[in-house]
Amino acid sequence: MKIHADLNQNTKVNQDDLPWVKSPQQGVSRKMIERDGAEVTRATSLVKYEAQSFFPDHTHDMGEEFLVLDGVFSDESGDFKSGTYVRNPWGTKHRPFSREGCTIFVKLRQMHSEDQNSIRVHHDEINFTKINDALEYSSIHSFGTESVAFVKAVNEFHWQSALLGGLEVFIINGEITSEKNQLPKNGWLRFAPNHQADFIIRENSLLLIKTGHLPTVTSSAASVNWTKILSTKES
Repeated sequence: MKIHADLNQNTKVNQDDLPWVKSPQQGVSRKMIERDGAEVTRATSLVKYEAQSFFPDHTHDMGEEFLVLDGVFSDESGDFKSGTYVRNPWGTKHRPFSREGCTIFVKLRQMHSEDQNSIRVHHDEINFTKINDALEYSSIHSFGTESVAFVKAVNEFHWQSALLGGLEVFIINGEITSEKNQLPKNGWLRFAPNHQADFIIRENSLLLIKTGHLPTVTSSAASVNWTKILSTKES
């Protein structure tokens, strides 16, 4: 199965347009955003756990990262409420479940094998740095060419930037406008490496942003200066 699998192409997804598809596990369903293969493959999805549902023990051969969107997601390492970002590196194993149900944004098999950082962070419990009158950011992960950050727009902002390692944007809250199309909460954008990212972040929006991971993460040191990148603004 191939869904938005060509990483050299720009793409955008309005989650409201996607159907929920049952997974192999009862009580767990998915909206498939990006996929390049069968059940075990590189994938980006929304995953919904019904109350009292679970997934059997499994190992993440190439890592997993997710953001809890609503409800509480749980496994052996703890309970993760809405707004929590989690990274489980290569070789980690767990049995995820939800007592009352939850929805998560999840990315599978997209990490570097040497990146062994386990992260659990909530966007309301970390400090944000002011960049200008419109944007604030908090860097939450960096390894080699990959960087991940939360970005807040306290005012509307027109972002234009071309990044060597591409760019991926997930809308936690709010709205962005790209190429005359509006993307609401849970919308997703991907800009291919060396392509120009050009979109408007609406006031009071909160985004999860990644760069340097397309097409793959490399171990070379190339840390991102988020202040410089996010200061780009159309006059």
